[in-house]
Amino acid sequence: MNISSLKKIKVDYVITPHIGEMSRLINKDLRYVKKNRLIVAKKISRDYNAVVVLKGAATIVAEPLGKYYINTTGNPGMATAGSGTYFQEL
Repeated sequence: MNISSLKKIKVDYVITPHIGEMSRLINKDLRYVKKNRLIVAKKISRDYNAVVVLKGAATIVAEPLGKYYINTTGNPGMATAGSGTYFQEL
């Protein structure tokens, strides 16, 4: 997917990349994304008017207007589809 195609979406939407996918999507080094996860999630959310769920340890959910949530719970078993999560509002 080309990130510029996100600008064409006219409805509310959610993207759910892990850090490797986000790295490729924004054409930045994986280390940069790992080090700046919150900044990246918030910027992409704002710039593309999307809810961003940046998956990984401490999954980040960022909303276009700047609100964000960080999942402070979980374990490796949470990677199983359908496990569900709890997000803490900051």
